[in-house]
Amino acid sequence: MEKIKLALIGKNIQNSQSPVLYKSFLGDRVVYDLIDIADETQMPSLESLSKTYQGLNITAPYKKYYLKDVSIEGDYQMAINTISLSKDGNHSATNTDYLALRQILSSRFSIKKNILVLGDGAMSELITSLIGNVEVYSRKNNKLKDVVKLNEKYDLVINTCLKEYDFKTTTPSMIEMFWSLNYGNSKEENYCKENKIAFESGIELLELQAKYALQFWKLNDNSVT
Repeated sequence: MEKIKLALIGKNIQNSQSPVLYKSFLGDRVVYDLIDIADETQMPSLESLSKTYQGLNITAPYKKYYLKDVSIEGDYQMAINTISLSKDGNHSATNTDYLALRQILSSRFSIKKNILVLGDGAMSELITSLIGNVEVYSRKNNKLKDVVKLNEKYDLVINTCLKEYDFKTTTPSMIEMFWSLNYGNSKEENYCKENKIAFESGIELLELQAKYALQFWKLNDNSVT
């Protein structure tokens, strides 16, 4: 049986759950590699990757790196995280972050009205494009600090920052729910538990992203639910 060869490109991704997740969907048919890139100057070309892999996932901070090298499918084209590789150079891409976030925000968090987003990277841009009227705290606007002071109450705080950012606030009672797009970060979960804040991790987002990616690669005919 010929193996399906996939890979994830990102920075500091040694602890990624993607290999386990894709194996749970595809079993022993899949080989899923982690390509950890410390610097943009080390990024491999899609031509070289297509010699080994059929599909590629991309995570921070490289979601905009290959934009000029692919034809993009879907509504959101400012960043990509899934590429279908072709040996003839006709690579296509989409953004399963967008698809998964749209599904979760519309089904799970549609009643949340006052929303704060931590960070201003690709995921923050996606959420803003989907919801519209949200407040963003970032290093650039000098609001994302080691200890955040909130001046109003939020139905939902969404953390799009990397795991290195350790969220703390002087006003935890101002938060009803904290949704971290990371997963496996026990510090965040414990902090929310200690301060009586409802907590959601990013594992559901990761699973939905993978299901949409499998559809895009035509490796799974099942609809995403």
